[in-house]
Amino acid sequence: MGRATVYRHWPDPGQLLHDLINEAELPFFKDPMSPVRPWLRRELQWVARELASPAMAGVAVTLMHRARWDHATAERREHLMTLLTDRISAALDLAAAGGELADEPAEPAVVAAMLLGPMLFRRLMQDQPVSPELIEQALDSAVTWRERPAAG
Repeated sequence: MGRATVYRHWPDPGQLLHDLINEAELPFFKDPMSPVRPWLRRELQWVARELASPAMAGVAVTLMHRARWDHATAERREHLMTLLTDRISAALDLAAAGGELADEPAEPAVVAAMLLGPMLFRRLMQDQPVSPELIEQALDSAVTWRERPAAG
């Protein structure tokens, strides 16, 4: 599609963003699998790869900014955050049922912030890639995992 066609359909960039986020499905953190920690690591690596794209990073920044003053965007953001929190909650429930957690985790919304916040800061504020070490540190900070005995 050419630039003129885009501008004809969406003369306001905000409307393009609105239509995009209303049509997009949140693909992350669906269908948790046991053991949960490796599954979470893979999901976070996927988020990191997406954030590495300048286009996706731009959409994230625009969504965060526009939601502060545009009611429809704020509602969509809240819907996405509720969906994300529910998915993190399901993963934590699975981890608890499997004996993977050493203690009661924080509220799912707090765990989500502890997992994704450092990645967003690293990518969007520091303009640096999200390293595997940062993902491991986020996993260790967000949840206290029970050590699995070494296979003998």
